[in-house]
Amino acid sequence: MEQASTPARRHQHAILAAGFLAALVTMPLVARRRGVGFDSPFEWATLALATYEASRMVAREQIGDFIREPLESRSQEGDGWSTAVTELVTCTRCVGVWSAVGLSWMRVLAPGQARLAIDVLSIAGANNFLQAGFARLTGHLDAASIGAPDPNLEEPKADSGGASQPSRTTSRGALSSRSPL
Repeated sequence: MEQASTPARRHQHAILAAGFLAALVTMPLVARRRGVGFDSPFEWATLALATYEASRMVAREQIGDFIREPLESRSQEGDGWSTAVTELVTCTRCVGVWSAVGLSWMRVLAPGQARLAIDVLSIAGANNFLQAGFARLTGHLDAASIGAPDPNLEEPKADSGGASQPSRTTSRGALSSRSPL
């Protein structure tokens, strides 16, 4: 397999970068001719969430295996182009940049279909954040409810009667162990 510093690898990366830049530079020209632009901060936010979700799906989720696996197997055989593209599709940041350009081009060329795709991906991205927050919250509460050591508990403090009571610390200060939080 070629090393990242070889001339062939640099050439492949340069061609991929040139394709990306061509797509990026021509987009505003086409958008202006078609009268398409971003009208509100809400559109930027939904595109950002959609880009996040698309990149996660391609680079990390099982649904993106059909893209990654053939490239990864060809990459292991020493196919230089597959290696270069594999580096892109397994990196969420790299896929995110390409996804942003792809979704933006979709918005320029087919605004109605793009709106639907961007909305669906945005909702899925927001769902991922909500699920992660819920899992963190319930994992924290579950650890406390089953008697597992909770990293947010301080060492037990002796009360006036000599019995030890653990106290939970939060950004608002200490709470007693009887607190539901």
